[in-house]
Amino acid sequence: MARPLKEGLSYWPRDVDFRRNKKIKLLKAEFGVKGVYIFEEILDSLYEGKGYYKKWDEDDCLLMSEGVGDGCTPQLIAEVVQGCVRRSLFDKRVFDTFSVLTSRGIQEQFLEGTVSRSRIQIISEYWLLENEEVPANTLDKCSFIRVSEQKTRVFCQETRVSEADNPQSKVKKSKGKKSKESSVDKPHTQTKFIIPTLSEIEDYCRERNNDVDPKKFFDYFEANDWIDSKGKKVQSWKQKIITWEGGRGNGVSRNAAAGNSGRDKKEWNIETTKL
Repeated sequence: MARPLKEGLSYWPRDVDFRRNKKIKLLKAEFGVKGVYIFEEILDSLYEGKGYYKKWDEDDCLLMSEGVGDGCTPQLIAEVVQGCVRRSLFDKRVFDTFSVLTSRGIQEQFLEGTVSRSRIQIISEYWLLENEEVPANTLDKCSFIRVSEQKTRVFCQETRVSEADNPQSKVKKSKGKKSKESSVDKPHTQTKFIIPTLSEIEDYCRERNNDVDPKKFFDYFEANDWIDSKGKKVQSWKQKIITWEGGRGNGVSRNAAAGNSGRDKKEWNIETTKL
């Protein structure tokens, strides 16, 4: 039997200024050192497990409490998670929609840690990076599936295990394998871009509770015919807002939005690098 492909990472590097990051300092100010410790424990579990995301519910709070100890109750852990979401250490939209913990920085770190792999499977609903932000040689290795397709794939794997014990099911096994391959290799499709209204941008910024200026954002891309700083047509305006929040990626920095020519590469950064 072939060895199953590893999903997570064996290790993840932590920046030397990790605890001096503004968001981490705010987390410590609100919850004490336990808050930072809990966040690091979640990151360890996330990278070790799926590598770029972690499903989260009440049972995970209980298990984390039991594993961490030191008076870290399930209630405290739940509050720390909510604090991390409020400060964009975890993406709010993905968490609210799917109860999944992830972030752009986590996904960037995951790709760096899997650069030597021949195949990388990604759940498209959880993915926050745009294709142009991923190196071409890495993007070629990525196979995008949807949440529903992942469930179908798990069912097929369970069916194959039961059929292995039944010598009369060889024909069914072959059909199941074909169905699995067609599901996993299905290309990731993108919807047609529709220019948002200023009102829609304002609503989304309020939803994310960020400090992006909606009018500056709208005026900048409207003046450039919705072409980004790399000369490519914008595919997701919501993703561009997320990029503006951190001031990195292929989106323009806040300096550029304010009229800077872009020559100054030092961008303001309120988001932890590689978190």
